[in-house]
Amino acid sequence: MREELHSMKRPKSICRKLTVILPVKNRPMHTLRWLEYAEAVNFPFKILIADGSGSTKLESLLKDRITKTSLDFVYYRYERDATLLKFYKKMVSAISRCRSPFTVIIDNDILPAPDGIFKSLTFLLKNKDYSSCRGQHVDCRLNDTQDTRIPLHGETLEVQNVYFNKKHSIWRSFENEDPLLRIANWSDSTCVLFYNVHKTENFLKAFRFLMAKNVSDIFMLDIILSLIALASGKSKVIDVPYMLRQQNSPAGASRSARRRADIFTRMFEKNWTANVNSLAALVAKCSKPKTGMALRAITKSVMDSVINHYAARVYAHLEKQYSPNALACAFQVTQDDFVYRPADAIKGFRTSWRQQIDFLLK
Repeated sequence: MREELHSMKRPKSICRKLTVILPVKNRPMHTLRWLEYAEAVNFPFKILIADGSGSTKLESLLKDRITKTSLDFVYYRYERDATLLKFYKKMVSAISRCRSPFTVIIDNDILPAPDGIFKSLTFLLKNKDYSSCRGQHVDCRLNDTQDTRIPLHGETLEVQNVYFNKKHSIWRSFENEDPLLRIANWSDSTCVLFYNVHKTENFLKAFRFLMAKNVSDIFMLDIILSLIALASGKSKVIDVPYMLRQQNSPAGASRSARRRADIFTRMFEKNWTANVNSLAALVAKCSKPKTGMALRAITKSVMDSVINHYAARVYAHLEKQYSPNALACAFQVTQDDFVYRPADAIKGFRTSWRQQIDFLLK
C-alpha cells in the first residue's frame, strides 16, 4: 500500500519550486498531527512553520522531530499574533523567507494531497499565463463516539456535498484573456482562491497591502489575494483531490471574527471604504499592462466587480434574516449543497481520498 501511495513520480527539481507555509497560532496538537500525516505520505515540498502562538510549547514539541524527520521543514517563532497587524507582519516575514517562485498557505487542520499540490504546481510551470491553480478542496467533520472532545482521529467522516457538485462555482476556473473579465466572473462566484498554489510574489503583494493599510476585516484577505492573482494571470481548478479540511477543529481566526461581527459591522468599520478604494487602485495598476485602457476606467471596472461581490453577500445576509434558504436564493445552489453526508455515501470518495481517510480514521 505504501508503494501505491508514493507511486507518482515527483522530481525534486520541480518540488523545490514550491514552499508550503503553515501559519500557526493555536492547536499545537493539530500541527503535530499535520507533520505526522506529511511524514506518512512522504510530503515532498519544503515546509515553513510560522508560529505566532507567543509560546514556546510548539517549539519544544518540535525539537526532537526537527532532527529525526524525513521532511524538509524549517520553524520560525514570531511575536504572538495578538492583533491582525502582527499576523500580517508575520506573514510578510514568512513569505519573504521563501526562495521558491510558488507558495501555498495551509492551515494546520487541513490535510493536503501531495499529488494534487504537485499537479497544480506542474500546471502553473507549464502554463505561464496562469498565476494560481488548485484541485478539489473538501470540508469534512471527523466524528468519534468514544470521545466528547474535538478529535484528532475519529471513527467516521462526513463531507460537505457541495464539493462534489461540479456545476457549482466552487469548481470555476477564470481563464479569460482579459483580467477585468476574469475579475468580473470571479465576483459572481463563491470560489475562494486563498488555498490555491500561487506565485509567491502575489502572496507577498497581498500581505504587504494588508500590513500597510492595517486592514481590520480579516475576510478582505481572500478578496485582496483573489483580485491580485486574477489581475496578474488566469486561475485554474483541476479535477484532482487537493485538500481535506476538518471543519470541527478548534476555531481559527476567521470563525472567531465571524462570531464577533457580521458583514455590516465589518463594512462600517473605520477605514473600510478607504481600503477598498486603495485595493481597487492597486489591482487596476496590476491589470493596466494587459488591458490598454485608461487607469481610471480600469479602476472603475475593478470597483464595480468588488461592489458586485459584496452585494451578493449582503443580499445573502439580509435574506438569511427571513429565509432558511438564503444561500440558495443568493447563489442559485441546491438546498443540500452545504449539508454534510457520510463519506462512504459519496461515490468514489474513499478511493480518491484514501491517504487522508486512512490517516484520520482509527
